[in-house]
Amino acid sequence: METNEKPKKGNRPAYEARVGLCRATVWQNQTKDGKTRYSIQLSRRYAVKSEGGDEWRTSDSFSPLDIPLVQKALDQAFEFATARTKPVSEQLAEEADEADRVASIPG
Repeated sequence: METNEKPKKGNRPAYEARVGLCRATVWQNQTKDGKTRYSIQLSRRYAVKSEGGDEWRTSDSFSPLDIPLVQKALDQAFEFATARTKPVSEQLAEEADEADRVASIPG
């Protein structure tokens, strides 16, 4: 997916790891029950030549040569997000409990 759209004002990422032209953007989301969840979006910037100069765009496709850069950015984003959340084992246990609770609702 290619885009040159800017994010909505006020909707800022919690963190952005940049390695070369590759980015891992961390978004913080609140669930209905007040828990904080993080999601990570990967992207790559590239320039398109135009009459007025280079126009910068964003893509979520990567060449094989981008992969080491994406891995580094993703590692940084992962470290940021996991430092602010419960351990994965606790999250999985809570999600399993929630799934059991929903499954036990009649109807």
